[in-house]
Amino acid sequence: MKPIGTLKFVIIMFLFVTTTFSCKKDEPKPDNNTTDVGKAVTFNFKATVNQSSDFMNQGIIFQNAFGNEFGVTKLRYLISDITLNKTDGTSHTIDGYHYIDMDDAGTISFTPSEKITSGNYESIDIVFGLIPDKNISFAYPELNQISWNWPDAMGGGYHFMQLEGNFIDNSGDPAAYLTHLGPTVNPSTSEVINNDVRLELIKNFVVAQGDTDVSIDIEMNIDEWFTNPNTIDFNQFGAMIMGNYDAQIQFQANGEVGVFKVGDVISN
Repeated sequence: MKPIGTLKFVIIMFLFVTTTFSCKKDEPKPDNNTTDVGKAVTFNFKATVNQSSDFMNQGIIFQNAFGNEFGVTKLRYLISDITLNKTDGTSHTIDGYHYIDMDDAGTISFTPSEKITSGNYESIDIVFGLIPDKNISFAYPELNQISWNWPDAMGGGYHFMQLEGNFIDNSGDPAAYLTHLGPTVNPSTSEVINNDVRLELIKNFVVAQGDTDVSIDIEMNIDEWFTNPNTIDFNQFGAMIMGNYDAQIQFQANGEVGVFKVGDVISN
């Protein structure tokens, strides 16, 4: 075999180096602008009665599924342990609770410290009330200060909701209803039933990498508390239902069906 000449060797090496560096130039560069640093998420809590969002203190102008004419003067409730689920199987959980009072504008929106990341989302899990391990009497100073406690004799812990107003009773007179929901005690077994409602709310939405924050509406349809699967008559389950086992169980079942949904999701 003849040795390669010096000139040929130089030419070959030049072509090798040139080709190598040309290939490297063609490799895609990382896009530093697509780093996902997390997005702030704000939950907006909304409610309607008979499809109207203007329902507070409007008088006895609505009607429930049973046919009771009624109005709403108070709506307060707890939501906890919100989890946002992605289509890839990952999720973001926001621990803790949020107290909503429809008469207090400072409570109807909630921006937790936890961030979420970009991607495709398919559902949001929420707990109406508090799960048993967290529903501990006098555990939360903020709730104690607003007298949100639930009597120990009725199961202990805290209220999950106070929905109040007036209705026209069987005598044709105005009467009060107090839909206060929380734990209950089975009179036959003395077992405490926590009565929280755990929901998976289906909603497909996308958070793009360029987005910086996300706004999510969580909507309550108040009519559904009185509708399905149990049709509620205020003459039967109006005032004083906190210690009423049958009433609490029926309202809990209604809460599992159509009371809550995810409304508009806006990311920008």
